[in-house]
Amino acid sequence: LCAESKYSDAEKYYAKILEEREHAFGLNSPEIVADISDLGRVAFAQMKFGTAENYYSRALQILENAKGKNSLDIVPVLNQLAKVTRAATNYMGSEQFAQRALGIVERYRGAEHADNVPALINVARVQLLQQTPAKALPLLQRALAIQEKASGLMGLELAPVLDLLGE
Repeated sequence: LCAESKYSDAEKYYAKILEEREHAFGLNSPEIVADISDLGRVAFAQMKFGTAENYYSRALQILENAKGKNSLDIVPVLNQLAKVTRAATNYMGSEQFAQRALGIVERYRGAEHADNVPALINVARVQLLQQTPAKALPLLQRALAIQEKASGLMGLELAPVLDLLGE
């Protein structure tokens, strides 16, 4: 439904699924995080950034309570929160979410792991929006080096980083 831009239909569908899964698993079960994130994605697509942030914040709270505040499981939600808050022009919040995601991945996987790239890009985008390209450049160069190592010099994964470097 989202692919067809039928967001209100998708939202109703995802809300119904969430309601059923909340009933089955509980309001604070990690089992419902994906459903909450689906609603966040629909809200983001409609540029309802405050609503999207609320959904992702709820997902984060559930995962933090279930898995811990420094669990790798929270990194995708932190990256989504960074994206949403950046779109809402809350650059400080966006950078904090992205930096936190980056710190968690680095702690568990090391500084050169490919899982660092989304957070590096999120932080760099905020820096570019804040007109501080000198801070963004090393982050983008690092993301590019990680991606090149992971997928070779011509991998499609390099395109977003190269695009940002071109800015």
